Amino acid sequence: MDELLLAQNDRGFTAFHIAAGANHIQILQEMWVWAEEEKVNPNQLRKNLLLIKDKYGNTAWHIAAINGNLEALEILWVWSKEMELNTDEQLLDQILEGFTALHMATLEINEKILQKLWVWAEECQLNSKELKKKLLLAKNKQGITAWHLAAQIGNLMAFEALWLWAKGTEINPEDMLLNQDENG
Repeated sequence: MDELLLAQNDRGFTAFHIAAGANHIQILQEMWVWAEEEKVNPNQLRKNLLLIKDKYGNTAWHIAAINGNLEALEILWVWSKEMELNTDEQLLDQILEGFTALHMATLEINEKILQKLWVWAEECQLNSKELKKKLLLAKNKQGITAWHLAAQIGNLMAFEALWLWAKGTEINPEDMLLNQDENG
C-alpha cells in the first residue's frame, strides 16, 4: 500500500500534496493513520509522506504554505516533530526556484502563516536567533529574500513584520537595506 500512498501524478504530486494544498485535514489524517498501519517500516513511510517532493521541489509543507492553509501546515509541523525531522531544515527548505515557506507566505500576503513560521523558528533546534537570520536572509535563485518580495508586491504588513523581526534578531538593519537582489 505504500506504493499507493507515495504514487505521484505527472506533476509529481502525491495525494498527500493534493490534500495539503486543498486543506483537506481529514484526508491527511487518514493517510497518516494508514501509513502507520503498514507492516513494513511505517515510520519511514510517514517520513516519506512528509519529505517527498514534486517536480518543482515542493513538499506537502510548501504546498500548504503557498495555498495559505494554516491548519494543514500546523498538522504537518506537528507530524514533522513527531517523526523527529530536522525542523530547522524544514523552515529553510527551498523549492527549485529557491523559495522557502517564508517567501511563499510573503508572496501570498498571509499574515497568519508568517506569524506562525516566526513562532516555530523560536522553537527550533538551532540557536533561534541564528535560524531567524538565515530565514530572513534566505535568497531564492534570483537573489530575492522575503524582504524583497514584500517590497516588490507592496505587502506592507510583511515588510513591517520582517523589519521588526530583523531588529529582534540583531541583524544590522543596514544589512537588510543593502542586501539587494540582482534587480537592485
